[in-house]
Amino acid sequence: LQAAVQAALLNASQNGHTRQSRPVLTMAAADVAEVEPELIEDGIVQLLAAGSIAVRRTDAVLPAGGGAGATASPSPEPALALPPHTEQRAGRVRIYAPPEPTIPPHADPNDDEARLGIGLSGLVRSEEDLARRLLGLARRPGLPPDRVERWLTADQEARALSDEQRQAVATAATSGCFVLTGGPGVGKTTTTRALVRCLKALGRSVTLAAPTGKAARRLGEVVGLEARTLHRLLGAGPGGFRHRPDDPLPYEV
Repeated sequence: LQAAVQAALLNASQNGHTRQSRPVLTMAAADVAEVEPELIEDGIVQLLAAGSIAVRRTDAVLPAGGGAGATASPSPEPALALPPHTEQRAGRVRIYAPPEPTIPPHADPNDDEARLGIGLSGLVRSEEDLARRLLGLARRPGLPPDRVERWLTADQEARALSDEQRQAVATAATSGCFVLTGGPGVGKTTTTRALVRCLKALGRSVTLAAPTGKAARRLGEVVGLEARTLHRLLGAGPGGFRHRPDDPLPYEV
């Protein structure tokens, strides 16, 4: 049953889902194991107690004011003093179910679980690390809004932007982290070109990157600035990436 729970979470991760709600996970694991959903609950409890699956990571403490370069400090997990396992039988299936792990009084796991869902512990750690680093980037100051607004007003190409594109450029330029999305033909390329021109005009060093070589060439052509693949930009090699938190890229944006 535990293997079925882990397999269900692994299947979900292959479709882009790092977590699942307990009801969805229960049904998915029951399908994998070909058993009744009621039998899966004990497998989930056992894995949570063992730390193989989790709602939140328990092995890291975020330093005060942790920014993008902050690292998690490992701390030993408290030992769970579990009484003897209780045994249940369902037909020919024998289930050994430990009690729920002890939860600190200040924590409310039900709230977190309802909001976040349950995931494989490794994915939970990676997801929270990524979220922490994105928050660190988002806290970095962008350009002063008044300087960006003056550039948008004075630049001839920027004056031709739609209101939505103009707002996107202003928000991106004044933010430490920004995501621009949209379907084909909505003006992402025009907005990106204007953003890069704004950043360079106001003194920021800029580099461009894309996941593939084809996308990098296309990006460089439309923006008018050399673009590289992410692997080339970060200096990928046999030993990993050259540029890491302790050796960052020499660009501001």
